[in-house]
Amino acid sequence: MNSSRLYTHAGAGGTLTQLLTDFGHTRNLVANSRLQAKAQQQNALATEQDVLIATDQAFYRLLDAQSLLDVAVATVKARADVQNLTQALTKSALKSDLDLNISSADLSQAQLLQLDAENSVASARVALAELLAAPPETQYRAVDDGSTAPPLPPDNSSALIKEAQAQRPDLQALRLDTQADRKFARAQELQRLPSISALAIGGVTPVRPDGGIFTTNWYAAAGVNLTLPVFTGFRINAQTQEARLRERASEKQTQELSDAIARDVRIATLSAQTAFRRIGVAEAFQNQTTQALSLAQTRYKLGLGSIVELSQAQLQSTQATVEAVNARFDHLLALRSLDYARGQLAP
Repeated sequence: MNSSRLYTHAGAGGTLTQLLTDFGHTRNLVANSRLQAKAQQQNALATEQDVLIATDQAFYRLLDAQSLLDVAVATVKARADVQNLTQALTKSALKSDLDLNISSADLSQAQLLQLDAENSVASARVALAELLAAPPETQYRAVDDGSTAPPLPPDNSSALIKEAQAQRPDLQALRLDTQADRKFARAQELQRLPSISALAIGGVTPVRPDGGIFTTNWYAAAGVNLTLPVFTGFRINAQTQEARLRERASEKQTQELSDAIARDVRIATLSAQTAFRRIGVAEAFQNQTTQALSLAQTRYKLGLGSIVELSQAQLQSTQATVEAVNARFDHLLALRSLDYARGQLAP
C-alpha cells in the first residue's frame, strides 16, 4: 500500500446556474405579478374616487346646511317682526291675545328651525374636517361659486353603462385580478412539466504542490440538468384546482360588480334628471309663496286677514325656500354622483 500524503493547496472558483426553460411556468408567474401590480394601481385610483365623492358629499352637505341656516335666520327675523307687530296691535286692542299666541308660537317654531340648522352646520363641518384630516374644531365655511349647473348628459343609459364599465377603476382592478388568477392557475398546472437548467463551474488553484500533482492551475466543467416532478403526492393537482377555483370566484365578482355599476348608472341618471326638474318646480313654488306671503302680510296689516292666514303663508314660504335650496344642491351632488358612477369623477 502507498503511504498517504497531504498536499498543501488553495483554490477559488464559482458556480453558475441558469434556468433554460420550464415550459411556461415562470413566464406565467411573472405575468401574474405584473397583472397584480396593475390591479393595485387601479385600486389606488378607485380609492381616490371614493375620497373625492365623500369629500363632495361633505362639502355639499355643509353648503346646504349653511343655506338652510341663512333661511332659518331670515325666518326668525321675519316672524319676530310679525310678533312685535301683533304685540303692539294687541296692546292697542286691535288684535286678540289669540293672534299674539299664534305669532309667538310661529316665532318659537322658527327658532327651533334655526337651532336644528346650526346643529347641521356644526356636524357638517366636523365631517368635512375629518375627511380633510384637519382638527375637529376647524371652522370651515363652504362657498358657492354661483355658477350654473352643468347640463345633464344625454339620456342614453346603454352608452353611459358601456362607458362606466370601461372606465371604472374598481372594475378594471377586478378584471386584472381575474387575468392574474388565470395566469397563476396556468403556472400551477405547468408544474407537471420538466424544467431544464444549465450548470457551469470553474476556478483556479494558485497555490499547489510541485511535482506535477496538479497538471493545470485552473478547472472548469459544464452540464445540463433535467428535473422531472414524478412523485409530488398530488400537490400539483391540489394547487391547480385551488387556483382554478380562485379564478372562477374572481370572474363572478367581476360580473357582480359590472351588474352593480349598470344599476348605479341608471339610478344616478334618473336621480340627476329628477333633481334637475325639481329646480324649476321649486323656484316656481318659491315665487308663488313669496307673492302669497306679501299679500297675506298686507291683508294682516290692513286688518283684512287673520293671523292664521299669515302664519300659513309664512310656513309655505319657508318650506318653498328650503325646497329651492335643497333642489339646487341635490342637483349638483347628483351630477357628481353620476360622474362617480361613470368613473369620470375629477377634483
